[in-house]
Amino acid sequence: MLNSLIFEEQEMYDANKIDFDRHWKEIIAGMPDSFLLLLEPELFEQIDFAAKLQPMEQELFPIHSKQRIGKHIADKIFDVKLKRKYAMKKATIHIEVQGDGRDISERMFKMYYKLFDKGRKNIYSIVLVTDPSAQHPTTFDHHFLGTSVQFQFRVHHLNNFTETELFTSDNPFALALLAGKYQASTRFNAEQRYTYKVNLAQIIKERYSFVE
Repeated sequence: MLNSLIFEEQEMYDANKIDFDRHWKEIIAGMPDSFLLLLEPELFEQIDFAAKLQPMEQELFPIHSKQRIGKHIADKIFDVKLKRKYAMKKATIHIEVQGDGRDISERMFKMYYKLFDKGRKNIYSIVLVTDPSAQHPTTFDHHFLGTSVQFQFRVHHLNNFTETELFTSDNPFALALLAGKYQASTRFNAEQRYTYKVNLAQIIKERYSFVE
């Protein structure tokens, strides 16, 4: 299986043709607990994982079936159960991946408001920035005369993690971040990217026995 995943035609290494947003969102949807443990350990400790995380984006914001490009796929939204010490025992986690350097702080605020307006009161907003050259703001501010609003959200950048830190982590999502760093550093070097991919595939095979 791994050998079939490694082989790719040369043209598939064209970064402009690969839908990275979709791939990131699929990975997050597949291992949200690992994502939260690595990036948001404090939040992770407050969640009761005995209750399954409930994906909510399709229910809250249905997407037309013909929209297949990652940037048009609904942000990842999960309803989670909190541990007993919280009076409000549920929370909603909104996760967005930003890979092209645009400022999406206003859109993060609008999503927060939509969730709040639908009765979600405990909302946790996260941005994962995968563009190596981008520096994303952590707030959205709007002011007009005596009226103002400031919305703050969590931002994590691939550059915040070293290769050694990710390689030695036992969290499977760390390998996804490592793959993201390799992708960014080999954007115009197909041969080096292939080497990285082979090495990562071997690491996955060694660490996770269920992969063949």
